[in-house]
Amino acid sequence: GGCSSSLLVMAGAEREISDVLSLLQPVALYSLAACAAQLGLGCLLAQWLGGRQSSTERLVLAWLFYDAVVHFTLEGPFVYLSLTGTVAQSDSIVASLWKEYGKADARWLHSDPTIVSLELLTVGLGGLLALILIYAIIKDKYYR
Repeated sequence: GGCSSSLLVMAGAEREISDVLSLLQPVALYSLAACAAQLGLGCLLAQWLGGRQSSTERLVLAWLFYDAVVHFTLEGPFVYLSLTGTVAQSDSIVASLWKEYGKADARWLHSDPTIVSLELLTVGLGGLLALILIYAIIKDKYYR
């Protein structure tokens, strides 16, 4: 009756918790910590450099700073690793994050020209545009 169905529910819940915990490998935790640190840095920079801006503009600045930080600290190293070797050959912490990504798509591990060229554009163009917009907002430029 009721007792056996409760035990089944508890066993199912324990299995689900175990499944979730198995996902939390060190590289996943490092990745989450890195994302949180990047977001925190973006928010701090927005508060520090956009102090006299409206709250909406500071929110936009936080997003743009976060965007630039991700481009330059996560995607930039991927491009470097891909141009000087491969992610698969590297033992760096950043490479370990990209190796997780590579489990879903091996092109990220072996310097696939399409992936590397898109990341070059993302880092170079996306990162630069984020910095230009940050400057425009902080300096109240007409093109912001």
